[in-house]
Amino acid sequence: MEQPAICVAVLTFNRMHLLRETLASMDAAPGYPFRRVLLDGGSSDAGQRAWVAHQPDSYVFENKVTVGHSMNTAIDMAVGTGADVIVFSADDYRYRPDWAARLLRFWQAAPSWVGLASLNWEPSYSWNTVLEDTRIGGERTLVRATVPGSSWSFRASAWRSLFGPLEDRTGGEDLTAALDLTEHIGERESAWGNRSWERAEPLKL
Repeated sequence: MEQPAICVAVLTFNRMHLLRETLASMDAAPGYPFRRVLLDGGSSDAGQRAWVAHQPDSYVFENKVTVGHSMNTAIDMAVGTGADVIVFSADDYRYRPDWAARLLRFWQAAPSWVGLASLNWEPSYSWNTVLEDTRIGGERTLVRATVPGSSWSFRASAWRSLFGPLEDRTGGEDLTAALDLTEHIGERESAWGNRSWERAEPLKL
């Protein structure tokens, strides 16, 4: 098997209905192969844990663990595949049909100052306005102070040198760019109790 250019680490927790839609949309990407690892962060749903355990390249925590610990484990699994580009994804995103090829083009063209990118244009928050609207690798790219911790992409070489390991209770955000490659379908069903959507305003471009 050739070394994959992209590996996606998917973290799930008690949201089987969203997980299935996320994986199905991700797999619909034509024309570009990628590898995926799947981690269950200790769901109370025994059926979900069993289903995840039977998937290739998967790991299941028997008890609930912190967000940071789950993210560290999932990302370490993805980096261990030898991929050049890592995607960390929660289980509640609907991926655009051509997301993988577009993401790879972005990273091939991205300047060194881009350490972290999101695959989602989240709404506007008072603490996270758009600083710049530009194009990188043909992708319209929003430069923002932070991106959602549930949707990350970065060069594998940057994981331990710039980001990891994360604290157990990470806020999950850092200096970034944002791409429009997914739709956040489960924002109001946060598995970890995040209610930041209540303070969101429509994104004005």
